[in-house]
Amino acid sequence: MPRLHLPLLILVILLSGSLAGPAGAANSRNVSITAAHLEEIRDSPDQLYAFFHAMPKGGDLHAHLTGTVPAEDLIAIAGRHDLWVDPVTGITSANRSSPGQARVSDALTNQTLYTLLVRSWSMAGHTPADGPGLDRFFASFAKISAITLYTPELIRAVREEMIGTGSDYIELQMKDKRYQAQVSALSAGLNASADDLPRLHCTLIGAGLNRTTEQIVADIEEIMAAAGGADDGNVSVRLVYEVNRNVPPADTFAQLAVGFEVARRSPSVVGVNLVAPEGDYASRTYYPLHMAMLSYFHGLYPDVPIALHAGEFVPGQVPYPDLRYHIRSALVDGHAFRIGHGTDILYEDDPYGTMALMRKEGVPVELLLTSNAQTLGATGRRHPAPAYLAAGVPIVLSTDDPGIERTDLSQEYALLVSEYPEFDYGAVRTIARNSLEYSFLDGESLYLDHDYGRTNPALRGETPGTAVGSATARAFLDANPKAAGQWRLEGELRAFEAGVAARSASSPSDPLAALAALFAVSFP
Repeated sequence: MPRLHLPLLILVILLSGSLAGPAGAANSRNVSITAAHLEEIRDSPDQLYAFFHAMPKGGDLHAHLTGTVPAEDLIAIAGRHDLWVDPVTGITSANRSSPGQARVSDALTNQTLYTLLVRSWSMAGHTPADGPGLDRFFASFAKISAITLYTPELIRAVREEMIGTGSDYIELQMKDKRYQAQVSALSAGLNASADDLPRLHCTLIGAGLNRTTEQIVADIEEIMAAAGGADDGNVSVRLVYEVNRNVPPADTFAQLAVGFEVARRSPSVVGVNLVAPEGDYASRTYYPLHMAMLSYFHGLYPDVPIALHAGEFVPGQVPYPDLRYHIRSALVDGHAFRIGHGTDILYEDDPYGTMALMRKEGVPVELLLTSNAQTLGATGRRHPAPAYLAAGVPIVLSTDDPGIERTDLSQEYALLVSEYPEFDYGAVRTIARNSLEYSFLDGESLYLDHDYGRTNPALRGETPGTAVGSATARAFLDANPKAAGQWRLEGELRAFEAGVAARSASSPSDPLAALAALFAVSFP
């Protein structure tokens, strides 16, 4: 028997009234019916997944390339390149270095080896009863390192996995591993301090930083061309340059210097992020220095967006002082455009002030539910997702490392709704829109000041997601990839909601949908 309660009635009424406008009463009615249907299936995991698999979700803004490809695809890639693996450790290599190693391709005819590699290279089989799997999770990256040099094939695999999933945009965090040692060598023997960063920058330039950067830009563009380009007609890919923060500070600084310049020059690279476990020694010890570095480069490259992993902690993981400031510092000192994870927000000094600042500045939090559950044990009411929603912080939902985690974006939406009744259809619809609004895609937004009720003046008189009427509007969308993607998403949402409404209308056993339709007519 479906649940029927007052909050749902209020939701239906609000959605019916607020979404009517220029989109028309039919679209308002479809949204209301879709909202009611989601409440009907909220307690059914399988139906939730089917719902969100079909729902247009825009994009995934927080995904690491090396952790996004499923283990099964990694086996195929490694097999094509005749890589070797130690069956005991799961560590891959380009050449055979010990008698106990096997060809990865052997797994294609040896199910025991195949299963072993899938479990070694992912969190397959991990359950909540196993407890936080932080060490197992991060160990996976080292094991597959030899495979991840084949970057174009990884990107193609990601695209193939995304086709037909309701998402057609992804920002992949990656670094050009072929030049990693070369960049690190530039900083060898150098020291970094917050009050001497300009001098260090000049020293690195004198050591050949610009020449290395040129090589990396050229290499990344070759990689993207081999992967089908940034926009292949199915899934658009942009890159966020990864910088390792768990190394000596001068090395992190050199990587940042390269990353910001690459993001400025490469059309494929749209931002910079610090990666590596936030609780490791270097990451914790040098966190304030890393923020000073980001502030320095933000001054030189104000148009290069910064996304930061911050507050990826739970109590007991690190000393309490480290729980108290990382997110706020990432905002104020690190100039973060987006905050990744943010799980320790309620343990920070003045958490509600920090969330108010995020709301005011339009800085979203990237919720990564499966990742936080598997690595931190942050599930249910141990996760701050409801607090961010209540505080009005913009929210985007992302996967982090779906290949390793054995998840996808549809599952993340299903998990959010099943865990937190606060997230109704209005909330998840906004999250889908946020995935493009707060993306680092080029060009202007369809909307003004992150307000989905106010469109750009160039689109005056137009209804987002419908046929474009004026030459001015068409020219604006052609010149602004972000706005064009948002326009397409609006059309996809309208079609999805119309489909849900049509199915509900043909099902007399859906009283909630019927009630929603009634309210939509009564309150156009």
